[in-house]
Amino acid sequence: MLRQIYGAVPAICKWFFYMKAVQELQSTVSQFSAEELARFRAWFDEFDAEVWDGQFEEGAKSGKLDRLANRAIANIRAGKRKQL
Repeated sequence: MLRQIYGAVPAICKWFFYMKAVQELQSTVSQFSAEELARFRAWFDEFDAEVWDGQFEEGAKSGKLDRLANRAIANIRAGKRKQL
């Protein structure tokens, strides 16, 4: 039992510091002026897009998207598609 508790300590510490960082970030962002918030929003949009692109690229390289791509190709060949 004690081993389980001690084994969880690093994860609990990591979670605690993560939550503290999130709270500090929220506090800081909530104090931004309209101009600072606009600059932050633009930066975060770019950052988020780059992260998403990386995740998508990794998913494509690893084959995680193959099933979805094959299903889409099969639907197109079967005439099952929707106009966007």
